[in-house]
Amino acid sequence: TVTWSERRRAHLALAQACLPSTNRVELAARHFELAGKSADAARAWLRAAEAHCRRHRHGAASRCFCAALRLLSPDTSDAELVTLFKNLASCAALSRDVSAVIAQLQDWRDTPPWRERPAVRAEASLALASLFSHLSQHVESAHARRTAALDLATLARSADAARALLAAATTLAFALQLSLAAQTAAEASLAAEKANDVATLAEATKLAGFILGMQGHTAEGRR
Repeated sequence: TVTWSERRRAHLALAQACLPSTNRVELAARHFELAGKSADAARAWLRAAEAHCRRHRHGAASRCFCAALRLLSPDTSDAELVTLFKNLASCAALSRDVSAVIAQLQDWRDTPPWRERPAVRAEASLALASLFSHLSQHVESAHARRTAALDLATLARSADAARALLAAATTLAFALQLSLAAQTAAEASLAAEKANDVATLAEATKLAGFILGMQGHTAEGRR
């Protein structure tokens, strides 16, 4: 029966009352959301996630990280997002929520304004690749790395793109997706040449020869 402004003031008061207690930060985040304070809610969700991590409550931590993702300000820096992705991937891998986290992270990555930021998309795709690998979904992991490589190439980060493509090609070869593995290894070689990354070029060339051997082209692979 109370007005919105009165409810909002009540939620803000409850949020502020909960914040000092580590055990109630998650409750504070919910009250900030109900008050329409997205930025404060996102910070509280992140604090709650970190508290759960310290207590090895990885499922609760991954859910809090995902809640924070929903509310992050568009001006959140790339560095902050990279840290969040790494923490989210680590916690999700130690929980039972991997599939749910993958679905949420994919939706987030492909939603404005994040999909217009290649650096953010690339890091999100690499986190997804790690989570797919955890589920032994190797082809999906490789595709996520290929997606990351496209964004990295857009940013003129050829060396990073080459390494992502090399990892994708290796995964595809392991999954016996030999044609796509060969194509990806060739793309890795081109990116490595562009970046003058001799080590990655050598690894991509070696992998290409290995794939040719698996395809029955032994002589060509030796060259």
